[in-house]
Amino acid sequence: MIEIAKVLKPQGLQGEIKVECFTHDLDFWRSLKNVVILNENFEVKSVRFYKDFGYLTLSKMDTIEKVEKFRNKIIFADEKNLQTDDDEFLIGDLESCEMVDENGKFVGVIESVEKYPTVDIINYMVGGARRSFPFLKKVIKKVDIKNKKLIVFKERLDEVAI
Repeated sequence: MIEIAKVLKPQGLQGEIKVECFTHDLDFWRSLKNVVILNENFEVKSVRFYKDFGYLTLSKMDTIEKVEKFRNKIIFADEKNLQTDDDEFLIGDLESCEMVDENGKFVGVIESVEKYPTVDIINYMVGGARRSFPFLKKVIKKVDIKNKKLIVFKERLDEVAI
């Protein structure tokens, strides 16, 4: 299961939910059939967007009271609902990847990825120490999810890693 949105509040009187979307891929949202909130399954009846927010109508949610108990909860979808292109990947797929420089020399192992509005932060372990760097194109040469490798430009990594 992957996190796809956060419930913000009920919208209107008919049980519609205002959500903060973690992806703005319209094709993904249009193809979404089911979601899970607090381990409860819901059928997606409709999806619409206005400004930066999504609005979902789900089965079994037809009143404000039914929606209210899900306020600030995370919405999950089955990973098989998400289709990625060859050059796309899920942030979670980076965890446990080996980091190597452009010459193939070992740099570290990715421990976690922190999401921020401006740039994601990659935390990695090297020699028992935890280091971090921003996920930037100028630092990352290639992401190879199939082989669980992240290839970085060593000189640029040294400039930004803390």
